[in-house]
Amino acid sequence: MGLLRRRLRRHVVALFAASAVGPTLLLAPALANQPPDWTGATESEGIRVGASRGEAQQVARSGERAGITYTYTSISFCATDPTDPARDDVCTAAFVECAGNTPEQGLGPAIRIFRQADGDTTWEFRGISCFPDLVNAGPALTMDMIVEAFHDTAFAVPGVKIQPEGDVTLVTLPTYYEVRFPTEGYEPAEIDTTDILGFSVDIRPRLDAITYHFGDGATAGPTTELGGPYPTGGIVHEYSSKGTFPVRADITYGGEFRVNGGGWSDIPGTATITGTETPVTVMESRARLVTSGD
Repeated sequence: MGLLRRRLRRHVVALFAASAVGPTLLLAPALANQPPDWTGATESEGIRVGASRGEAQQVARSGERAGITYTYTSISFCATDPTDPARDDVCTAAFVECAGNTPEQGLGPAIRIFRQADGDTTWEFRGISCFPDLVNAGPALTMDMIVEAFHDTAFAVPGVKIQPEGDVTLVTLPTYYEVRFPTEGYEPAEIDTTDILGFSVDIRPRLDAITYHFGDGATAGPTTELGGPYPTGGIVHEYSSKGTFPVRADITYGGEFRVNGGGWSDIPGTATITGTETPVTVMESRARLVTSGD
């Protein structure tokens, strides 16, 4: 419900109504306002993917005739026009189209925007926007929702296995470390499925980086090295003094998603999880001479 409420909180200065082609936005007769000069769109070319919300709205309305009421609607990026049965579909290409955008440019999915003059029967294509709620009323699946679901994922919290065994080592002895994932939570490549506004959204965590903390102030990483046992493990550390040191491995998860079993796409951003601490005891070894009778 939090996702739905968030998507419905927006300011609208127009009248929304239903039509034969879905929810549309009815705009009052046009005023003689023209869009500003900017690199994201032009009046002749229509809205471009990199346009901000305000820029896209202005360019969509450019060319209106005074005294005429226009109906605006948006459809799926993968549909052709407002009469297409696939107008409400969500496709992988719609998210790919907006990949690399900043939040100010819209994270997608991309939509196609059309308008129709009152009394006309044809729809005029106005361009593509990465703000899926730019025109139509009602909730729509957005990348913001998917990012929120990604951060709500119950990620696996990694632990660290130490060698020598028993979490005990010696001063200056090479000590080997290996990341271990528990059965609880979603580790890299495991799929978490959630429902967002009736869409089945799969979230697949990805290992982006690990930072090892050895407890004595030293670290290793960020790296994608999972470590391993002696003698082949790639994460090795030597302690210079005795004591007990809290060792942990913090993991940075990236992620991918798909909608309704479609193709996989990257999720913007990452999530860093603090690993479970393992206390490692470091002891000193002392050599002494003994007689054969000892």
